[in-house]
Amino acid sequence: MAEFETEIRQAFERRLAGMPARPDLSRRIGTAVRERNSGPRALQVLAASAAVLLVGLVAFYLLQMRHVQPAPIVGPTPGVPSATPSTASPSPSPSQPAGWKTYTNTQFGFSISYPPSFVVENSLNPGMTLPPGWLLEMRVVDRRFLGKIPPGQVEFGVRANDAGTLTAWVQKHTGPCGSPNSSEYYWDKVSNVTPVNAAGREALTFDWNQQACGTPYTLHLTAFVLQTSHVFLFSWYSQDAAYSETLKRIADQMLASFSG
Repeated sequence: MAEFETEIRQAFERRLAGMPARPDLSRRIGTAVRERNSGPRALQVLAASAAVLLVGLVAFYLLQMRHVQPAPIVGPTPGVPSATPSTASPSPSPSQPAGWKTYTNTQFGFSISYPPSFVVENSLNPGMTLPPGWLLEMRVVDRRFLGKIPPGQVEFGVRANDAGTLTAWVQKHTGPCGSPNSSEYYWDKVSNVTPVNAAGREALTFDWNQQACGTPYTLHLTAFVLQTSHVFLFSWYSQDAAYSETLKRIADQMLASFSG
């Protein structure tokens, strides 16, 4: 810094040498330079360091601005819909109303629920045997009607699956009333045969009007395959119009609770 100021002073002195003599101006310049050089050395060094630091910061900032690029704005790709996570449909699962009891049959591997005010019992009277192909026959009835003829009841059982399809099975076991048990006819005439989904599996529903066989009932039946070699047969009937609504609701809930 002192050398730079000396050069300035010498340049001024040379310039002044070519100008008309002005002793007062030469003295003033010399005085100013001496006063500047007489300042504390530490202040001069500090000022020089501050100037160098300032220049360095400015240069660093400019270099950074040259290399920093704005981040690209990412938006949805035109024509490509955003992916939505898919949710697999849950498999049907048995549903049991609160407080209901459960009947479990380990021989044929199934269970079914029923109202707590009902009882499950064997449909056969003592000493009776099941016809050929009938493997199980149970009834579910309100305990109020035990020992008497009920206004309606639910029945379920297991039969041998001796046909290729459910439709063929129903047709195979349809025959005239009064046929010998060896014929294995379960009903004389069915109606409203409809493929449905029951208890999470393919099933057939149909009606059997028993009047031609001497019984004033119409059974509402549902059949589906149970473990390949068996057919589960579920039915209900009621001869009382008011009770029929209640019993149908109970039958639907029981069938929905089936597991096997």
